Amino acid sequence: GETPAWFNTWSEVGLITVDDLDGDGVIDYAPAASGTNELTINNDIIVLATPEIAGLPAPVVGLVAAGGLAAALSTASGLLLVISSSVANDIYYKRINHRASEAKQLMVGRIAMGGAILVAGYLGINPPGFVAQVVALAFGLAAASFFPILVLGIFWKRCTAAGATAGILAGDLALAAAIRAVATCGAPADVVAGLLDLFDAAPMGCAGVTTFNAVRQAGVPAGGRVAVFGLGGLGHLAVQFAAKMGYEVVAIARGSDRQRLAKRLGAHAYIDSAGSAPGAALQASGGAHLIISTVPSAKPISELSTGLRPRGQLTLIGIDDGSIDIPADRIVMNAHRITGHLTGSPLNTEEAMRFAVLNDVRPMIERTPLEHANEALTRIQAGQPRCRVVLDATPER
Repeated sequence: GETPAWFNTWSEVGLITVDDLDGDGVIDYAPAASGTNELTINNDIIVLATPEIAGLPAPVVGLVAAGGLAAALSTASGLLLVISSSVANDIYYKRINHRASEAKQLMVGRIAMGGAILVAGYLGINPPGFVAQVVALAFGLAAASFFPILVLGIFWKRCTAAGATAGILAGDLALAAAIRAVATCGAPADVVAGLLDLFDAAPMGCAGVTTFNAVRQAGVPAGGRVAVFGLGGLGHLAVQFAAKMGYEVVAIARGSDRQRLAKRLGAHAYIDSAGSAPGAALQASGGAHLIISTVPSAKPISELSTGLRPRGQLTLIGIDDGSIDIPADRIVMNAHRITGHLTGSPLNTEEAMRFAVLNDVRPMIERTPLEHANEALTRIQAGQPRCRVVLDATPER
């Protein structure tokens, strides 16, 4: 098939490379250690090509590029001035040669600036990681290191070298703690010990943390009623998490054949949406404090919202490009909340895995060899997999 224009554009600069090595007309992707790889995508394209991939107008793409370039250049120039001044004055003049003339200090500063440019150029050609992560880390490190010194220098005139050093260390430790809290996910000891299979842990980084947060962040009262609309890849985990958190769970799906699965997952009641309007049936049985919609469709949402209790909440985690049409008076008179929810932080993922281990929550998965990823994607697009598909890249597959 034909590739999109943006694909061809970035292929010309080498950020995307495609080579049908086996000549079968199908582009295969596999890690170098596990098979033939015919598709290579540079990480930086996620930042550079996103406006073009999204189909934004050319002027917008140009503005985004110009803004990024301007920010990079202004930051680089400021840092170069700081580096040259620090090396020439703080290091060379104050610690090495107290008698150095201004001309000599200026020469040392220029040499330091040139060295910094060479190092920056090398790292630009050979980046140590994903460019967005490197830039974010650089800004965070600069703010954590320099900001405490600026504050101390302005508000405490008696600040000494030891105090400045302590401020830098405190800022860097705070940055490390922040990164640990929001940007890293460590596998719980139970995963390492084998109590949670790695294939079961994989969906926790997507469907698991999404449903886990959707339930626990809704503020449902203890023993409250939670309805889960859909029993697919998201819904089967939402039912388990809600039941294990102590809520009365109502599962809603199409067909009576799924009632047994709902009960096995922990649901206390089941509503067949094929046989009755789910919102009306839910309201007739007492309503729900929280309804989690996991189906990728906006069409049933309006009717589904009628199943909420006063001050209830409807959370959407399954979406399409449709619109929701709910009468405003129904929302206002019943103090309903209609919200959306999308995944969570790496720390949330770790918490979801730990909760799953302690409370025996497990995803229903289909293990598929990595070389069959294309077939798995086709099945997913057709809605055939029952729950979650996990690609198996282990040598023994």
